[in-house]
Formats: sequence, structure tokens, C-alpha cells
Amino acid sequence: MGTTTSLTMGSASRYASALFGLAKEGGTIEEYEKDLDKLLKPVEADKNLSLFIKSPLHSRNVQIIVMKRVAEKLKLSKEVINTVLLMASNRRLFCLTEM
Repeated sequence: MGTTTSLTMGSASRYASALFGLAKEGGTIEEYEKDLDKLLKPVEADKNLSLFIKSPLHSRNVQIIVMKRVAEKLKLSKEVINTVLLMASNRRLFCLTEM
């Protein structure tokens, strides 16, 4: 496994574990799973969005603004939105699809 793959999987695993913990506490595992599926569909369908989340060229603020708009348009739960925005803030959007 390459260094990039290890970084991606490690980051994805940490965010997924944290979100799963929240979902388990709140009894919202299925809701969060549906939200992540809703988020994954446009990322897979739109090449530009897919490239956007993987590109280090966009600033942290731009990534936060774009992902906030996408998440709100999809009407994702507050916790899933916060997780995605945290990923953007930490420059870890590249691991969103693995999460």
C-alpha cells in the first residue's frame, strides 16, 4: 500500500469512526448512512465535483463554502454536514469517497 493510500484510508477511517460513534449514540446510523450515500452520488456523477474534493489547489475557505452549499442543498443532517466541513477545514476532503 502506498503512502498516499495509507494517508487516505487512515483519515477516512478516523472520520468514519467519529461519525459512527455519534450515530450510534444518537440512534441515527441509518440516517447518516443515507446522508453519506446522498453526498456520494453527486461526487460520483459530477467529474468537476470529484476533482474539486481531490484537488489541493482550492483554498480551505473555498472548499468549506462549496461543501456547505452542497450539503445544505442535499439537506444532510447537521452532524454529517459538520463532519464534511471539518474534513474541508482540515484539508481532508480527498478522503470523502473512502469514508
